[in-house]
Amino acid sequence: MDRIYADHNATCPLSSVARAALLGVLDLGPLNPGAVHGEGQRASRVLEGARRQIRDALGLGGGVVVFTSGATEANALAFSARPPRSGRVWVSPLEHASVREAVRGWEAQGLSVHRMGHDPRGRVDLAFLEEVREGDLVVLMAANNELGNLNPIDALGFACAARGAALHVDAAQLAGRLPWRVPEGVTSVALSAHKAGGPVGIGGLWLAAPQPVIPLWPGGSQERGWRPGTEDVAKASAMAAVYAAPEAWSELVPLRDAIERGLVERVGAVVLGDVDHRLPHTSSIALPGRRAEEVVQALDLEGVAISAGAACSAGSLDPSPVIEALGVAPEVAQGAVRLSWGPGQGSRVSVEDIVSRFERALRHL
Repeated sequence: MDRIYADHNATCPLSSVARAALLGVLDLGPLNPGAVHGEGQRASRVLEGARRQIRDALGLGGGVVVFTSGATEANALAFSARPPRSGRVWVSPLEHASVREAVRGWEAQGLSVHRMGHDPRGRVDLAFLEEVREGDLVVLMAANNELGNLNPIDALGFACAARGAALHVDAAQLAGRLPWRVPEGVTSVALSAHKAGGPVGIGGLWLAAPQPVIPLWPGGSQERGWRPGTEDVAKASAMAAVYAAPEAWSELVPLRDAIERGLVERVGAVVLGDVDHRLPHTSSIALPGRRAEEVVQALDLEGVAISAGAACSAGSLDPSPVIEALGVAPEVAQGAVRLSWGPGQGSRVSVEDIVSRFERALRHL
């Protein structure tokens, strides 16, 4: 029985574009862009080329791209560098754990944290913007990692700019997958490579303007003083390559929708999230009365890799905080799992095969 990987929101297989870029740079020889000799200057040119390529892919004429280990570090770096001038933060309760925990820390330090409202599908209620004022910080992800919801970043950017508020966007699940340009009004963006087929261990933080910074750890002056440590030139180049040439993620809509229909009709699944505005490859499915971790394990025995909520919470027996925040019944929240497909699977994966494997897995529970 062939295994089927349906957990691309956790991480993607390395794409051919990323692999070619990675190996091509590794073959150049020593790669320390901080060295002043010829080899170091060559590495520096490659690194700066990757930085420009990412800015171009995101439609950014200026600003600074700082390479990090991933989007989690990029979020932490953005928040450590720029506390809100007003002392007020606006954040959705549906954010990634790296944002939720950082904001919880700010709250403990005395900052005023306000949670955005949302409807049962997880759609953000923009009414909070009436209370946003100059110097506030607004934080919202571009695409939800568990539900797949696409958030109204364009409208939010316009409103924040008009009010003099900063807007930080976690774009880990969107940038590099679909053609996306950072809207006007966004002041910082967290980026990831491996969510789009790049290598694990590289991401970035884009800032609209240079700012005073407190690095997360002591060290040298790499990345303009933002992140000490020798840069990974090869991984940065691979990240830039996948951002410059997104794969065919949009072609996954028919597969996603057909599998959802089959699971609703044959195993009583409930589809969560904003089904009208979401990533083309992501399904949040609840199996009422089941426990998500047991479903994941049963599907694994049937050769299908899925997840229960975000990968960063794997092993937890509690329902996902994101799913709970939707206000669904406990028996629904406990049975929520995520399927996230990847480029090329639209023509390779059989809907009947997937639904049948679900049926067999659930019979064992």
